[in-house]
Amino acid sequence: MELKRYENVIQVIKILDKKILKVLTEDDSNLEKLKTFIDIRKMYTDEYNGLEKGRRTHQMFNDSKKG
Repeated sequence: MELKRYENVIQVIKILDKKILKVLTEDDSNLEKLKTFIDIRKMYTDEYNGLEKGRRTHQMFNDSKKG
């Protein structure tokens, strides 16, 4: 379950990056839309960082049991 969530978060961040880039390259950039995409991306980035920290902690625990 955790791996699936991790992969979904990465996919959403990539999609948001594309949407942000698209808004930035438009002639009449919609700043409100840009702010919304950036805010949503920050939420997913924070979640990604939490999942990554948990994954590293889990890996360290498994490595210490082996060695």
